[in-house]
Amino acid sequence: MDEVADVTNTIIMDNVNMLYAIINMTKAEEATIDQKVVNEQILASLRELEDQFPIVTVGSAMTMEGGYPISLMIQSDQFDELELISSNLMNELKASSACPLQMRNYLKKSKFC
Repeated sequence: MDEVADVTNTIIMDNVNMLYAIINMTKAEEATIDQKVVNEQILASLRELEDQFPIVTVGSAMTMEGGYPISLMIQSDQFDELELISSNLMNELKASSACPLQMRNYLKKSKFC
């Protein structure tokens, strides 16, 4: 996401079968390009990862606060494989981002796995 303008920071949350990216943009009065264009660029950069990772879908949803959260869904029948894929994808997102990232990994192996 280095080439995406007007992104101030990103928070990545790993919730076992889904990654959530909360991407904050510059304030409207400081924006250099339209928010719709920024959203399209963010989604395009995330979709580029589909060739490297088993991403099922990339999407965004409008919230009541006016933000556009982006979700990445990764699926695997093997917990260890899912854990490795999740870690690699989070590292790739962090490495490709010019803005600070805050990540949490909620992927935990329970006694039932």
